[in-house]
Amino acid sequence: MRVKVQIAFIIILAFALSVIPAARASITDYSYVKQHSITGSSDGPLTDYSLKFIVHRGSGNDNGQDVYLNESSVSWPNDIRFADQNKNPLGNWIESSNDSEAIVWVRMDDIPVSGTTVYLYYGKAGDPGSSSIDDAMLWGDDFSGRSPEIDKWQTGVDYYVGNGLISIGGMEPRPHYIVSTQSFSAPYILEYRGAVTEEGTNMQLAVGFHGSDYGYIGEESYGYVANDLDAHNFGGDVLAKYNGTWINFQNPVYIHKTNTYYRGEVVTRADGIKAYLYDDKGTLLRNTSTDDVSRMDGYINLQSYGSNTMSVWDYVFIRKYTQDEPVHGNWSNEAILNNSVTIRPAVTSGSSPSPVEQGKEPSSRAGSPFRGFDITTMICVAGLILIVLVALILAAVLILMIIKTVMKR
Repeated sequence: MRVKVQIAFIIILAFALSVIPAARASITDYSYVKQHSITGSSDGPLTDYSLKFIVHRGSGNDNGQDVYLNESSVSWPNDIRFADQNKNPLGNWIESSNDSEAIVWVRMDDIPVSGTTVYLYYGKAGDPGSSSIDDAMLWGDDFSGRSPEIDKWQTGVDYYVGNGLISIGGMEPRPHYIVSTQSFSAPYILEYRGAVTEEGTNMQLAVGFHGSDYGYIGEESYGYVANDLDAHNFGGDVLAKYNGTWINFQNPVYIHKTNTYYRGEVVTRADGIKAYLYDDKGTLLRNTSTDDVSRMDGYINLQSYGSNTMSVWDYVFIRKYTQDEPVHGNWSNEAILNNSVTIRPAVTSGSSPSPVEQGKEPSSRAGSPFRGFDITTMICVAGLILIVLVALILAAVLILMIIKTVMKR
């Protein structure tokens, strides 16, 4: 009899697990949602492609990568979640944020040539956030730990990690550096943010890096140096190559300021390299390119050279490259949720917006008692009812079996 009871319990448990849909904790209990269309690339379908969004806390007109939350975020900026067209959570990383806006990167699992849709959820109290550079990029480090992650960096000299930064430098007249564990091949895009903090410092980022001891550019090592941020009087190179001797692809023209952050972008392609340098607000300061393709694979190197030098790096990451980039499309108006996903279609040219898209809210901000009961909710309710009925039937059968057994005795 005991065996029969155990078998019945296992049957009930297995049935329950098969009927109840898996809950996505990261997409529940959000109060608002917006729908956004993405135009695909003519280069073909894309996977694991990182898209940039600028999320504004206040009010404004949604346009392209810029979206406004109308002061509806209640755990800013942690309660920002993106999901694909099937409502599956997407990896995201908050590059930077302040009281009014956040730069968020979202890793798209799949972008067909025909385009796709993403959903932005927000408005959840006490949300701890889900920002992770590993979830949003092919490779990267925002130095959020106490030391460089051992699976990302293989060797280094004179570096310190703290307060979300890595500082590279020292008093000794020698190279100070750190080198990635992983080697990368074109095409890809590398981005970073950094600053020099001491006079007499040059701050170099190298791609396509190799060396006899995987140390620094020069001596037995070679590679491309992009955006040499040099605090000396003679400025720095936008793009140069070391292959036993230095080759500058553009004359140094810009004198960098100490204790001032700059952003850099290095685009490596099969036909060459392009390097861009921006100020911290995103204004392009200079750029150059080369069709030299002799060193298109290798490691990433961060270094400062000289005595009494110091550079700091906020982040460095690598994302996928495609020549014809996906394009941000239209946004729907804000829709109010009731612990479920009920999204209105995005507004496109020539289409008629729905009442919610026209700004006409339901009868009350909380909505009617039946609003939000979509097909997923109804399936869950029906499944639970079915489980209860099956459990009652099995319980009745077990009771009858017990009564029969007792009466036989």
